[in-house]
Amino acid sequence: MEEAPRQHPVEPTIRAAIGDEVDRALKKLGAEMPRNAGNEPADLYDALRKHGAKSELLGIIRHWRDKGDAEWALNELRRWNTRDPRKSSDADWCSGAPFRSLD
Repeated sequence: MEEAPRQHPVEPTIRAAIGDEVDRALKKLGAEMPRNAGNEPADLYDALRKHGAKSELLGIIRHWRDKGDAEWALNELRRWNTRDPRKSSDADWCSGAPFRSLD
């Protein structure tokens, strides 16, 4: 019998921290209540898109989903959350993540 692959022990903690950062981002986007969804990339992407996130935030989640680099996504979300949203635009965000619409 083949053993299932083990999940990296840090992953649940990072996943929860990413969810917390997405909640912070949603608050900055004007969401009045926290999301009621899981911490999977698809859930987080949908919550951000529903509240009007631009490709900079969506790109972070998409990159995490495609590349599996949760630590990178957490750091980028933390960085995004420290910026003034009034001065944020797709043009001034350059982390190297590829941006393409999923729509």
